[in-house]
Amino acid sequence: MASFASLGTVLVDNFHYYDTDKSENPRIERHLGGGGLYAAIGARMWLEPQDIEISVGGRRPEEDDDLSQVFGVLDEFGEDMWQWDPEQDVLQANIEYRGQERSFRYLNPRPQPTLTCLRPSTISSLRVVHFCCSPSSLAESLSCWGAPRPLVIYEPLPPSCTPVHLADIVDLLPQIDVFSPNHEEMASLLDKKNESVERLTQCMRDLGARTVVVRAGARGCYVSTTTTRKAWIPAYFTLPDVPSDQVKGTTGAGNSFLGGLAAGLVKQLTLLQRPQSDLDIIQAAQHGSVSASFVVQQTGLPRLSHNDKGEEVWNGETPRSRMRHYSRPE
Repeated sequence: MASFASLGTVLVDNFHYYDTDKSENPRIERHLGGGGLYAAIGARMWLEPQDIEISVGGRRPEEDDDLSQVFGVLDEFGEDMWQWDPEQDVLQANIEYRGQERSFRYLNPRPQPTLTCLRPSTISSLRVVHFCCSPSSLAESLSCWGAPRPLVIYEPLPPSCTPVHLADIVDLLPQIDVFSPNHEEMASLLDKKNESVERLTQCMRDLGARTVVVRAGARGCYVSTTTTRKAWIPAYFTLPDVPSDQVKGTTGAGNSFLGGLAAGLVKQLTLLQRPQSDLDIIQAAQHGSVSASFVVQQTGLPRLSHNDKGEEVWNGETPRSRMRHYSRPE
């Protein structure tokens, strides 16, 4: 049964690239996207497929459907991960680029995923759950949960990171185990755009956040916990002895980071049998940084294969080998 689930989206992004502002014949590309998808892939680097569940939010495309090839890649990561919904079409969006202008539009909008999207048997077995949604959707899911409940990682959507939503998020902080906006989102949420990451994090702690993990792009992430531990975890490709020319794209990196962080916590809870009060969030964040490192090496999802020893390798390397580059912060 699954020990980790992501309640984020999986969707098809239809990219339309126009040569000029007035062009009517765009170049069209289709790619899988969504915060839930990348979080699930980030966790998959450390966990088995049966340990993960995410709702795709639509029916599996038939073989003659033009979406079949787009979604076919999902099974390469393990069929057990994906929960299909035969009652509706998969979520799609159009993303248009005209010169310097970018526009985004859902083709078939729907409510954000909530706890009801998961199977009842999954809900009872979860150890960690990732939410990528609005505060109202998070509140709806948490209201359905009895005790005991899994660890909650909350990644607020960018539109929710404005001062008008701050009170709603603060109300939920006692029920959130790990609060993780990126640095720009946290500055926008607090309306403090010239403050340092450390100061912004302390502001969230003062408002009641327990553990805050701020994703800060090439700088890595900043962790602050209830046990007064504070540390910067550098991005993988900024570490000594690691080639720095591997970064090709950043789409999904933050989501995959949180999937890896969640998997690190799952491993501590299950394999090491650590109580929730004794979890090492620094080590879990290092798992997240490794997961993100595989996602930034290309546009789209990383490549999963096996080496001569039968081990899973991502883009030709094992996550464990990259983890060795991290030394524990003082």
